[in-house]
Amino acid sequence: MNLVENKKVKLICLDFKEWKMLLKSPEKLEIKYNLSQSRNQESKIIQEVMLDILDKINMGLMNYKDHTTCAIVYNPENRIVGTISLKGKMNQKIFSDYYEIGYGINKNYWNLGIMTNAINLFLKIIRENLNITKLIAETDIENIGSQKVLRKNDFKKVQAKRNSLFFILEK
Repeated sequence: MNLVENKKVKLICLDFKEWKMLLKSPEKLEIKYNLSQSRNQESKIIQEVMLDILDKINMGLMNYKDHTTCAIVYNPENRIVGTISLKGKMNQKIFSDYYEIGYGINKNYWNLGIMTNAINLFLKIIRENLNITKLIAETDIENIGSQKVLRKNDFKKVQAKRNSLFFILEK
């Protein structure tokens, strides 16, 4: 499944080449999918994390097949505004059976319901295409918006650790 959408958002599931294109030259991906120019779709911190993962994959330390990354397109503007990813299994013992999801969105698009819709569509992709029954998401303890998004998608808070909260979803 390459693309799923609703009225508000579209998720474009990226293969490794497209994901690399999004990180290094997003305008090429926007042309490929006939999208509007993105105007800095990722925060610098998220982009650095994703580039670090890309480096690990290129060095053979990680396998992209363990990841699913989708570009989040805000349909009213036909513009990439963020990403959502299945990042593989957690490496903490207590959550070792859980696959972690991560997401980020341009600050200019907060509080529009985009991420709530994107996670909902992403869960649909996971349920229909992957045999994964346990998901986990980590959010900053002060990131109330992200916590609301997770709760709206039926994630339950299970643990606090330092400055993070963990939310799980089981099918």
